[in-house]
Amino acid sequence: MAGAELELKNVSLRYGGVHALEDINIRLGTGGITGLIGPNGAGKTSLFNVITGFSRPSAGEVRFDGQRIDGLAVQQIARRGIARTFQNLRVFPGMTVFDNVSIGALSRQQFSLRSLWTPRRDKQQAVTDATWAALQRTGLSELAFELSANLSYGKRKYLEIARALALQPALLILDEPAAGLNDSETAALAAFLLQLKQQGLSLLLVEHDLSLVQKICDRVLVLSSGRLLAEGSPQQVMSNPAVIESYLGSEEY
Repeated sequence: MAGAELELKNVSLRYGGVHALEDINIRLGTGGITGLIGPNGAGKTSLFNVITGFSRPSAGEVRFDGQRIDGLAVQQIARRGIARTFQNLRVFPGMTVFDNVSIGALSRQQFSLRSLWTPRRDKQQAVTDATWAALQRTGLSELAFELSANLSYGKRKYLEIARALALQPALLILDEPAAGLNDSETAALAAFLLQLKQQGLSLLLVEHDLSLVQKICDRVLVLSSGRLLAEGSPQQVMSNPAVIESYLGSEEY
């Protein structure tokens, strides 16, 4: 699926009297890698939850590919072309790698209007094809029939990404993909994410590894206390005095 534009207009999210997000305005074009950074409690996960339907904004609009998606169910948003991974890996350890990834491919078929008119055999083949394609993109093909419980932590990271890719998204949202990885694993991840970008996929990621952000991101957004503090190229953001004071100068990264 080709990339599509994401737009948040005056988005706020409140829990009682607490403002998790306040008046967020963001527009992400097609293609490229956007990094989202900020101190702990800045609202990064809340922003991801609003985009992907896990939380409904208290005010404002979220549009994807020109269509409003705030208020839609998680599955409906995924069907529109937004896939997500989580900081705490949601892998089914008692299932094979292939079966874990096929969940994403199967979800795509179940919620596709076109699949209503597709014969059962063709649906099964579509799931199989999408699963193998995702496994090949993430380098997990040789581990397809291994139990997920037997994978290393780093491989489980790719497994979660593979399941998201099996949904054939236009926008892939990654929550701290480099967390827990060593230097060589992080370097390999950087090369992989750049490869996805070259294939035309749009990526939005939360990441505390600022060296990785500077290396692969075309654009960086900075949240602080639920507000958009700054945005621009990695070089512009990292040299912004407000960012240095609020985030880079703190110990919370």
